[in-house]
Amino acid sequence: MIPGLNGIRAIAYLAIFFHHAGYIKSGWLGVQLFFVLSGFLITTVLIKAKPEIRFRQYYVQFISRRFFRIFPLYYFFILLVLLFSSIATYQQYKPFLMDKVRENLPYASLFIYNFFASLKKSPEPYFLVHLWSLCVELQFYLIWPIVIYLTSKRYLRHVLLAAILSGPVFRFVFYLAIEHGMMGFFKAPSSLAMYTLPFSHVDAFAFGAYISQFEIKHAKKKMIYVGLIALFAGYLSSYIATGQAGDITEFGYPVTLPIAYQFIWAYTLLNYFFALLIYLVVLDGLWLKLLEWQPLFYLGKISYGLYIFHVPMLWLVARLRDIHGFESITTAEVSILAFLATLLISAFSYRFIDEPILRLKDKLTSCSLPHEIIQNAQVVSK
Repeated sequence: MIPGLNGIRAIAYLAIFFHHAGYIKSGWLGVQLFFVLSGFLITTVLIKAKPEIRFRQYYVQFISRRFFRIFPLYYFFILLVLLFSSIATYQQYKPFLMDKVRENLPYASLFIYNFFASLKKSPEPYFLVHLWSLCVELQFYLIWPIVIYLTSKRYLRHVLLAAILSGPVFRFVFYLAIEHGMMGFFKAPSSLAMYTLPFSHVDAFAFGAYISQFEIKHAKKKMIYVGLIALFAGYLSSYIATGQAGDITEFGYPVTLPIAYQFIWAYTLLNYFFALLIYLVVLDGLWLKLLEWQPLFYLGKISYGLYIFHVPMLWLVARLRDIHGFESITTAEVSILAFLATLLISAFSYRFIDEPILRLKDKLTSCSLPHEIIQNAQVVSK
């Protein structure tokens, strides 16, 4: 296990949780941090495995390990949502919402919910709204091994830089297409539609991949400069576009980046900052004592479950207000109870679903892989 990475996962999750709880407007950026971290970890494993085995084995083994890591808990969650929505409908509790949940479940089950969520007529039931990012991750896992395998060491830097550049290029082209009415079936504004599409986030994964293979000179200075530039650019662009700097916890970057063309340039700037942060944690041990603090380490360890369950837990706990005697429960109380409930169910699911599946995964998929590759794959999975 690479020291500090579970702490980064925990911080990313906490930012997302408090964003959805309504406390940190910029907390959605935790998803971008997860994307950059995924690019870093996955590319590390793929590069090490590449010289050792043929493509078919290389690809099948990698996808198999991803299958065992992602699918069991994901489909357990889908099953819980199906059961809850069916029972709630039978009891005539918010039947319209529950019908919409079940209408969306097939798209989530096929890992194409992110494409569906970008369409103009797609409803967004609160239970499932966060699953788009997991769909993006899986789509990245399907394509990225092929890119890495087909790219020689000589051209790897060029390919990764091209992938970084392709992020803002895609977002710009997509924006032009929407503005000229070429794809009217997508949501408006274009920033909302592109937010859940995988092509919009290729620079996040590519930044993570780049720092896994190449040195960043003066990384600490660059992280400070990029951080300051990002803050200045965020507040300034927000002020120019709206006449005000916005909520202080937003840092000038509202979710989906709909103002001042941020949806084109700001993703790349922010992803670069996160890449530098991860690079410094891994290579220089930046903030390692904090990131290895046991509570943060544990939250990072179970962060997959925390991410999956936190949105419905926030919704369910808030429904206590529908019960006589609980009408006056505060937002802070809802957040605390939801956080504890999410922690409890995630700890339970990790103990009784994730850990047994991870052991089975290692047993079934490691027999033909070199030991060093297995160890690095475990860094990604756990």
